[in-house]
Amino acid sequence: MKALIHISAAVFIFFLTGLGLGYRHIWQDEAETAERARTILESGLPRVIDSSGQVSLNSAGREIEEGNLHRYTPWAQFYVGAAGLKFGKFFGLTSDESLRLPFALAHALTSSLISFGLNSYALVPLPVSFAVALLFGVQTNRILHNRTARYHSLIDLFLMLGLLCIGAFRHERQWAKLLLALSIFFLPQFHTLGGSLMSLMLAAIFGIVLFFSYKREKFYLWFKYAAVPGLLALISLLALTRPWRQEAWGVLNSGYLLRSISNKSGIRYSLDFMFICGIFLLFMKEKKLVKSIFLILVILVGASALLDFHPFSQARYYFSIPLLCILWPVALGFGNLEKSRRSIIMILMCVFIVGPEFTTREHKPFQGLKIAISDFNHEGTKQPLHSAFDMIRAGGTVGDSVLVDYVPHFANWYLPGYKIALLPDISAKTKLNVNNPVWDRPLQMPKWHLWYPTFGTGPWTCMGHCDYFAHDLVKSKYLLTSQKLERTISMCVVGRWKTSRYNNAPFEMMKAASFNPEGDLTDELVLAKPCPK
Repeated sequence: MKALIHISAAVFIFFLTGLGLGYRHIWQDEAETAERARTILESGLPRVIDSSGQVSLNSAGREIEEGNLHRYTPWAQFYVGAAGLKFGKFFGLTSDESLRLPFALAHALTSSLISFGLNSYALVPLPVSFAVALLFGVQTNRILHNRTARYHSLIDLFLMLGLLCIGAFRHERQWAKLLLALSIFFLPQFHTLGGSLMSLMLAAIFGIVLFFSYKREKFYLWFKYAAVPGLLALISLLALTRPWRQEAWGVLNSGYLLRSISNKSGIRYSLDFMFICGIFLLFMKEKKLVKSIFLILVILVGASALLDFHPFSQARYYFSIPLLCILWPVALGFGNLEKSRRSIIMILMCVFIVGPEFTTREHKPFQGLKIAISDFNHEGTKQPLHSAFDMIRAGGTVGDSVLVDYVPHFANWYLPGYKIALLPDISAKTKLNVNNPVWDRPLQMPKWHLWYPTFGTGPWTCMGHCDYFAHDLVKSKYLLTSQKLERTISMCVVGRWKTSRYNNAPFEMMKAASFNPEGDLTDELVLAKPCPK
């Protein structure tokens, strides 16, 4: 009976947050997942050139090395996306829905693990653990990021699985050790910075539990089930992404210490909760728990600060921190704390889960849940990018060359069979890829050009120094130049839409304008084709 109640948490959260998965077109980051997943179904590996010879470049060519394997980001999420595409066909889902389906399911499953973990290993009453699971499942940041085909929901799921395994290990459940090792191994394979941080934290928590709860001779288990999987994860991550060879990583910058985990994303609230719990337990004379909590906080803040010096570090990389901080009782338990005092912590837990919904100026309360319902109601409504692609299909022919500025590989995903124009961009040629045969391919000028004039032209990584550029836009005409081809053509505008280039990005959906198909009207999307001679 208990198992059914825990499972019902996942079913209910998926019912609420899985609504309207196919309404919004994929956004920039999801396009990378989509294209790599597509090539996995073709050949079993994530490639930047598909089986038909079509290039699919997120960084204009900077991600290419000597071959056509995808580099610079971990692969695990691409295989999850590929599984979604594979199974989505059986349910008659669109490609966008299929791609996002396993990520939304992972988010829902995390809720069940929260309910089960609190009830089984923190000994929280079932109604309370179920309520906490539901509250966590409908958090705005959580929904908006976990409905996208990216790593967020997967890191949440494996981190929660790891916390659950540590709690089970405290209760002498031997099966937990292997699952813990798998969690620690897989976390970095989803995301380099965020996944590695959470893998380190799971290993640290396991070591702390062993240190304070078991005889010292059992400490070898930490090496066997935490340190060794962590080292293997690091080795595989480095072997796949080879960051020392990637010019795109840039150099470390000074930045601001903890600029990401201290921002308005709600992460700070979870750190506060863990700190308050430590102070409360100190007064309750739970010395082992207090030491564990503050050791975890020190490691967490220190490791986050170190990673945050990376120039690409962003708050969304660390959205699993609240999961770890708020749900520490799953792994650590409550010690000998009386039930009445445990209730205080549980009330605080609920307050700190819901608190960010009402204390941020970024969005209205439960914006994520409202977005999911709105998406369901909008299904069948065309967003501007969908309308632009419809115009290309209606007025063009399969095989036409298409250039989509900012996110070139949108054309591969939404216009299969069409050619990608003017890629790879010569500005992306580096010492790592200079000998790649892809540079010898003849470039094509576009028969269709889709771009945001207020933003500029070119893939996002070379804005301002791309080989090709649009210029001299006057009313419904402009020029498109390729320096490599030494050619300029006159383009005539055939469609215009007010929208945002970031439309459907999770951070964009924090705004009230995200309820409109056009999103925030900060940019103009323009579709053009060569003017008649």
